[in-house]
Amino acid sequence: MKYIRHTLLALLMLAPLCAIAQGSIDNVVNSLEKSKSVTNEVYSERRDPKTKNVIKSSRVFHFTDNKIASRLIEAIKKERNKATSFQMNNRSHNAVYTINFEGGKGLKAKYTLVQHGESVWILSVEKYTGSSRHDRSEFIEDVDFDFDCCPDNGNYTTYTVTNSGSTITVTTRDRIHNARQQAKAARKQAKAAREQARQAREQARAAREQAREQARAAREQARQAREQAKEAREQAKKIRENAKNLRESTIIINGNSYSI
Repeated sequence: MKYIRHTLLALLMLAPLCAIAQGSIDNVVNSLEKSKSVTNEVYSERRDPKTKNVIKSSRVFHFTDNKIASRLIEAIKKERNKATSFQMNNRSHNAVYTINFEGGKGLKAKYTLVQHGESVWILSVEKYTGSSRHDRSEFIEDVDFDFDCCPDNGNYTTYTVTNSGSTITVTTRDRIHNARQQAKAARKQAKAAREQARQAREQARAAREQAREQARAAREQARQAREQAKEAREQAKKIRENAKNLRESTIIINGNSYSI
């Protein structure tokens, strides 16, 4: 993932947080980092103003691998007996799992897995070591999740995390992917429309050519008909002349003339 190099040092500084007995969950998270099903990943951190040490890290994964989601659910259920709190809502296509861990010296970790749609998952991982009780309380109490997601209808997903007055809004790559798919479909439709227009022009050209050919054929037939009519008139004239000549003819038989 593109954020791994940027966050590796911060995660190493937060390594003691991994000792709060949620190792099996972190193992699945490590697998998720390498998964090609992750469509978006956001990382944020907070440092102590004096020591510059990382006191809080937050990661949000948006992914589509149901098998990894099942492994996360199994790991969460496995570690629940070591957690300080656990919540689950196992609604079909809208499941929510939240588990909190606390260790010594104010170490805290929170994992929230949310399903939205058949194969759309969002995982939030927060690890924290606060310098005061007030700071530690913010970690648990001031986290809010807001979803605007309809993946079954092809719409985009918005995931909002609010913590201590700061808001991080993530628009997942589903929106970009859908926009690209829609643009691709639009280009395909435009290409089909252009092809239909080309075929229509070709058909119109063929129709005009056929009409011109039919007009030429009709003119030729008319010309031939006129020629045939002229020939018929000529023949009729000859016949009349022959008949006239026959009426005026004289036949001589045995020296006698006979008029016909």
